[in-house]
Formats: sequence, C-alpha cells, structure tokens
Amino acid sequence: MEAMATIEEMRKIGTNDIAVTISVSISNVHLKLVNKNGKDTTQKNIARYSFVLTVLEHKFRMRPDDGLGECMEIYDHHPTCAGLTPHQQQQWCVGALTNRIINRLIDTELLRPVSLGAIAGGDEEEEEWENDIPLSEEEVDSLGEVKDRLRDIEGSIGSLVDMLDGMLGTNALLRHLHNLK
Repeated sequence: MEAMATIEEMRKIGTNDIAVTISVSISNVHLKLVNKNGKDTTQKNIARYSFVLTVLEHKFRMRPDDGLGECMEIYDHHPTCAGLTPHQQQQWCVGALTNRIINRLIDTELLRPVSLGAIAGGDEEEEEWENDIPLSEEEVDSLGEVKDRLRDIEGSIGSLVDMLDGMLGTNALLRHLHNLK
C-alpha cells in the first residue's frame, strides 16, 4: 500500500485555533484495474479530512473530525498496519500521515507568529509608537530573540554576583580593619 497526504487548506479560526484540511491519496496494489490500453493501473482512493489544531505556548492539541478521529484511533492502538483488514489498513495509513503532518508543522514552527522586530531606518516616532502596541494577545518572540534575552540576563546576573562578591570582600576588609583598632 502506498499513501501520500498534502495540506489543502489552513485557516485561522480563532486566537489559537487553526483549521486544517488535508487530502490523502492511498494506492491499493490489491485492486488493479485494466485501462483501455490493456495496461495495469492502480486504483487510488483520495479522501479529505479536517482537524482543528490549537497552538498554545508550550503545547499543541488536535481535534479531528469524526472520520479522521476513527483513523487516529486505529493508528494509536496499532504499532503497524499488519494484521488489520484492508479498510483498517487504510485508516491506519491516514492516521500515520496525519500524525506526520502535525509533527512537521510543529517542528518547522510554521504556526508560530513571525516578527521583524525593530526595523532600522524608519521614522523614530513611528518606531516608538509601533513598539508600544503588542502584535497579539500572546506575543511570541523568535527563538533568536529569546536566546539574546537570556544572554543579557545571564550577563546582568554575572555583574550582580561580581558586585555582591566585591561588597562581601569590602565588608570583610572593613571588619578586619575595625578589629585591628
């Protein structure tokens, strides 16, 4: 059995919800047809499925439609499609492909907001005004921006620790000098 899936449509339907429609093409080698020229062709079953993907800060949740829900259930309960009926094998393939699509969407971070940050060369007043308005309720920074912020925090903490060490050394020195008197 050969199966392939493509994303047909993705549309945002809520703050964190994205409706996704996929088409799945399954070639069943067991069902050979003979075309007009007498050559074997493989019958392809093409079906459309949809689900809603909820994108939260640190997790994703998928709510499939009824038909896709059955397929995901078969996929979740069977490690392979071996030993299943032909119909269940097709459902298993649909579940496996859907799982791959969701993982690819998550891994590639296609569902995360994209930001340009501060744009150089613009009008200063306009830049200040734009930076005061959040892009969304839950503004998500890029991974690079988060890493830069963590480096700044790490540097600030290092400076604070050095300053406190210096103060402790100074206090110890003052106590020692006071005890000498």
